[in-house]
Amino acid sequence: MAIPGMEHISSNDNVIFNVTPKYKLYSIGAILIATLFGSVLAAGYLITCNYRRLGENAAAKKTFIFAAGVDC
Repeated sequence: MAIPGMEHISSNDNVIFNVTPKYKLYSIGAILIATLFGSVLAAGYLITCNYRRLGENAAAKKTFIFAAGVDC
C-alpha cells in the first residue's frame, strides 16, 4: 500500500514514519463491552467503524453483514 506523497521512497529505504492519525479506533475492550451489554450487532458496528476509518470498506461491509446474520 503506497502512502500518498511518498511514492519516491523505495521498499529498501529504512524510513520511520511518526504520524498520528486524526481518527480514533474502538479498542478491544470497547468492543467487548458492546458485545456484553449490547449484542453481536453492536460489536459488529464498532468493528465496521474501525474498518471504515482504516479505509477497508470491503471488510467493513462483510463484517456488518456477518454480525447482522449472527444476531438474527
